[in-house]
Amino acid sequence: DPKPYDLLAQNAVDPELHRSGFPLEQMASPTCEISPQGREGFLPALVQRGSADAGPLLELLAREEANEAHTCWDGRVAERENIPFDRPAHDRWGVGKVMLVHCDDFMKRVYHMPWWTETSEEGASNSSLESKEGATLSAHGSSKEATSKRDGDGKKPCSWREAVAPFLRALGVPPHRVVRCLLARLPVGVVIPVHHDTGFWVGRTHRMHVPIVTNEEVVFRAGFDEEGMQRYKLQVGGIYELNNQSKHYVSNWGLQARVHLIFDFVDTDALLPQALEVLHKGEKLRQTRRSIDRASHAGSRQVGPGFVIIGAQKSGTTAVYEYLHQHPLVLRGARRESHAFDWRWPDSEGKSLTQTQKLEASVGRYYHCAKLQTHPSLVSGDSTPSYLLHSDVVIPRLLEMTPWVQLIACLRDPVARAYSHFMMVVDPEGSPLQLKTRGQSHWSGKTFAEVVDSELATMEKLGITSHATAEEFKDRYLRDGALCPLGHGGHSLVARGLYALQLEPWLTHFPLASHSPLAPLSDDSHPPPPPPLTTVPGKFLAGGVEGSVASSSSSLSSSSVPLSSSSSLSAEAAAAAAGTQRKQPPFALAPTVSLPGVRPSLEESGAGGRLLVVKLEDMVGKGSPEYGSDPKQATQLVMERVFAHCGLEKEVLPDTSAKNNRDYVPLRESGDASLKAADRLRAFYAPFNANLCALLRDPSFTSAWS
Repeated sequence: DPKPYDLLAQNAVDPELHRSGFPLEQMASPTCEISPQGREGFLPALVQRGSADAGPLLELLAREEANEAHTCWDGRVAERENIPFDRPAHDRWGVGKVMLVHCDDFMKRVYHMPWWTETSEEGASNSSLESKEGATLSAHGSSKEATSKRDGDGKKPCSWREAVAPFLRALGVPPHRVVRCLLARLPVGVVIPVHHDTGFWVGRTHRMHVPIVTNEEVVFRAGFDEEGMQRYKLQVGGIYELNNQSKHYVSNWGLQARVHLIFDFVDTDALLPQALEVLHKGEKLRQTRRSIDRASHAGSRQVGPGFVIIGAQKSGTTAVYEYLHQHPLVLRGARRESHAFDWRWPDSEGKSLTQTQKLEASVGRYYHCAKLQTHPSLVSGDSTPSYLLHSDVVIPRLLEMTPWVQLIACLRDPVARAYSHFMMVVDPEGSPLQLKTRGQSHWSGKTFAEVVDSELATMEKLGITSHATAEEFKDRYLRDGALCPLGHGGHSLVARGLYALQLEPWLTHFPLASHSPLAPLSDDSHPPPPPPLTTVPGKFLAGGVEGSVASSSSSLSSSSVPLSSSSSLSAEAAAAAAGTQRKQPPFALAPTVSLPGVRPSLEESGAGGRLLVVKLEDMVGKGSPEYGSDPKQATQLVMERVFAHCGLEKEVLPDTSAKNNRDYVPLRESGDASLKAADRLRAFYAPFNANLCALLRDPSFTSAWS
């Protein structure tokens, strides 16, 4: 039907007047997912907050559209004089746009477009962009071109920013709190289907619609759900707040295009993005659905894993890895268990490689480094559970290659972990390569009790008791290639549960991060970014490794960390990881201005941590009471800590189901021999678990394991 007469016939109502607009808690989640009882007391999906003079914008649009060869709606003009910007769905529908201000979906940065920063002569005396407490950022030289423009009648046109200002004044909104602002032109016959907006920004901002050009046959509908949508009558110059977590729809069946000013602002400075970036005419952006990066920042960050899940095996590492990849800013690596820093390290192939070749071979091939170069906002990572055990091999390589990395250790009741490990290794299902990697042949034909007793005897023979040091554990056990080989997982059933002995070397170089849920990040603040990057030679490009990262930067040291497969650490690498020597990133994000009210990073506050410890029991609702007993809620809470640790904003997980589960006979049904072996293991682990509590400074950490 080319013209939905049923919609046009629907009575359009005037929105209710609510000067203060929506409380943020009414925009915390899609209204269609809230029960009618839960929506009691909610404002309607659309309210009016005031009105202002649309004349300046109408005049500006009329003058722009009078010059058909130079109209603001022409993408070629925007690309030349403003910023080319993608709005994929709206571009597909043919909706025109004048982009003025935009933030990325996670509100890390807000971008001011050239058309927002230019001023007219009338406003030149106030052409600096005011921010709180007198901080200013001058507009670009492009404003001089704008100030010289005159119409044929000699009248000086106002700028886009000046034309928008009356609406901000009517709401009492300071301009620096605007995080998105554009004009949207809906052509005749275009329909924007029923939808609600998504993204981190939605529940933290107020979305305003201001009709500038409209007609009687524009249909604007909104409601808590699709069945309850109401058609609204919107007047030119009216300022209407839409709860864009509600369902809404718009179509234009009139004879002229509809134009709305649409802008979003935050209530307080504490909700502002972390930085303001002022863009130049014609500058290029690199966009994904949820991220925005300046093309000029390509190559501006070190590449490789931003996070590594180091273990322990069979303790939820696959689940944490998969949950992390539900975050829109996480780019999945080429494989989950890369082993890039243990048995796939290039020296293990018996080759003599240069430093640059090592970088490419052991990092570049796994982490899509070319895309990380062009999209610095994205992060990639790894989950190789053997790293926790093989600290003597892995730590030096991580420090030399990716000293900025954030680490995650997943732990589990060591007895349950051991039984799960055994059942995985002896499982006959799988390809020949999978069976070889698991080490199936090493325990084939043995019982759980036999493997436990054999390894407990080895621990006794080597003197690995709760009084042993991490150095003694390394010298007596880890360096024995027969007991602790690289290349398969059919070994160390007992040793992998000695968490304190394994974690201690890691914590020497990567300080412990808080694993407590008692002090969660508040919703009005941002997680800190990862620590400042320490420069490492080598630049990953689409064609491989070339030159050095930002070689013109004064922060790039010519005496870089030598790469070695040795377990000894260079002084510079150890200092970089421990935080005693901090180098700034080899790039400058100028012109960038810190916005007021933004929480300092962990580095600045002194509360930083590089290694986060999480428990599988907490994730499934059987651990610390602070996480609750509901598995879905518990998983979400644990992952919020993980996201924050990786410098990522909170993301609601669409899928919290268990990962990498294996069907096997539960331990409690496995027979007397296995149960007695489990009891012997539990007694053996008890003093080691006490050491773990002391190491983590949490006396209740292992309480769920007793």
